[in-house]
Amino acid sequence: MFMRSNIKQSLRFKLIIGFVVITVPLVGLMLYNNYYASNTIREQVAESNKNSMILYSQQIEAALNKETNFLYNVAVEDPNLAALPGLLDDPVDYYLAKANILNTFTRYHRFDNSVDLQFVYSLRNRDLFTTPIKEKSYERLNAIKSTIERIVKEAKPNNDFFREWRAVEYNNGKYALIRLVNAGDDLYLGALIELENLVIPLDIIQSEEGLVGFLNQQGQLITSADAIDSSQPISLGSGPNAGYQVVKQNGRKYIAVTNQVQGTDVILSVFVPKSKC
Repeated sequence: MFMRSNIKQSLRFKLIIGFVVITVPLVGLMLYNNYYASNTIREQVAESNKNSMILYSQQIEAALNKETNFLYNVAVEDPNLAALPGLLDDPVDYYLAKANILNTFTRYHRFDNSVDLQFVYSLRNRDLFTTPIKEKSYERLNAIKSTIERIVKEAKPNNDFFREWRAVEYNNGKYALIRLVNAGDDLYLGALIELENLVIPLDIIQSEEGLVGFLNQQGQLITSADAIDSSQPISLGSGPNAGYQVVKQNGRKYIAVTNQVQGTDVILSVFVPKSKC
């Protein structure tokens, strides 16, 4: 009886060991396959959105470069702008020169409306004049003008605004890209684009619940996306997956794909819910 009991126990032990030896690797393999499949899907989603973002970023860069070249051409070639400093004591001719400069801007914008406004600022005369601003809010209109004046007055020869388009908060979480060109004689040309007008259509994103926005260099969202906490910075280009990051916002996980817009200090970003991948 004792031997028979030992045989049974030994057989049971061998069965358990055999089951464990076979099952544990299978479970491990299944878990690895699930993890690998999930990562593969996330990488495919990230790559698909990254390609769309690169294409749209290039379109933004081309429009901004075209506008910058136009501003430089006006600064160098426009006779009315060159005459402006000598007309400070002649109000009538000064006004006519201003009107002609604005007409030059307006004619250009009939064929290219990629920016929201163009402006000229005379430091000597403390005079800011702009193309029409498509802004119904009087408060935001004043905020835009005040921001331009502040930036121009604080501008130094090596200021970043003379090198690239810079994001500036002009009114309660509203940001715009601004570029300056020094025309000499204390005259500055520039252009402004509200960032929310640059956000790409959602049909470009490979998810019905995707979100689009711009980040600053600190990884903070500076355009409105209600589901994303703009106060929580997003890690940029870190971790094992440099092409994307998984971020948790408001209890929900997103795949964040980013792409630097060249010639600016902003980063185009797409957020796709992880549950959709």
